[in-house]
Amino acid sequence: MITEKQLRQARKSLEKERKQLLARAQSPSSVLNPADERDTDEADIIVNIQTRAQELWAKDGWQQRLYEIDHALQRMDEGGYGQCEICGEEIDPDRLLILPETTVCVRCRERVEKRMYASDWDEETADFVEDEDAETTEDDDDDDVEDFVLGDDDDR
Repeated sequence: MITEKQLRQARKSLEKERKQLLARAQSPSSVLNPADERDTDEADIIVNIQTRAQELWAKDGWQQRLYEIDHALQRMDEGGYGQCEICGEEIDPDRLLILPETTVCVRCRERVEKRMYASDWDEETADFVEDEDAETTEDDDDDDVEDFVLGDDDDR
């Protein structure tokens, strides 16, 4: 079970990283620069496009990370921190020490990854299509894992 000291340490770590992410996102160097309209050289235009694509990718990563941190902090406030969102079991305190933003235990994370890699996403049906070559187990049919993968869990 996670101790009060470990919980305070995790909160402090998450809040520090959140503050750093927000500062980085608001710094002038992180603002996307529009293409210089005077660029007529193809090489300059390509470099500009590549740079903007990298900036967008980084910004996406920051936003995802910020969401994970905010979600963990919310779970702390609500008393659910340290409890797996899928199976409800306690998350190993050592895992929380390394990944304070995690919301699932190792066992469920492995099940989620197995489910994701054993399936292909079908854009038309917005669902996973089973890979016929993939091994199936009873765990593969677990509704909780599918809900977590699809983001259908009403509790989150």
